[in-house]
Amino acid sequence: MVNLKKSDKISILRGGISDEKKISILTANQVYDVLKNKYKTTLIDVELNCEKLLQDLINSKPDKIFNCLHGYFGEDGQVQSILNYLKIPYTHSGVLASSIAMNKIVSKKIYKSLGVKYPK
Repeated sequence: MVNLKKSDKISILRGGISDEKKISILTANQVYDVLKNKYKTTLIDVELNCEKLLQDLINSKPDKIFNCLHGYFGEDGQVQSILNYLKIPYTHSGVLASSIAMNKIVSKKIYKSLGVKYPK
């Protein structure tokens, strides 16, 4: 576990391209309100434009990303892949775990193979 320092710069991802965009914005705004007085904190609005996202990530030069994206592109490993490529640490599961967790069919096959009970 990495400890945060007062000097750390944290960028918060909000919005996204899924149907859960509105809840992502609410979540990110709450996180921002909590972190802004303790850390150098910026908000990054995520839209369909991947070039803009990459430029925003590079320009903000964060030490860490707080991922408040929900659903498709936020919780399925895609944005995590981009952050891994840029070598920016982030909150959330990694690429593989996120991808598997969002695919309920694959998740259930893994649970079954491990003997883990799950809802039908």
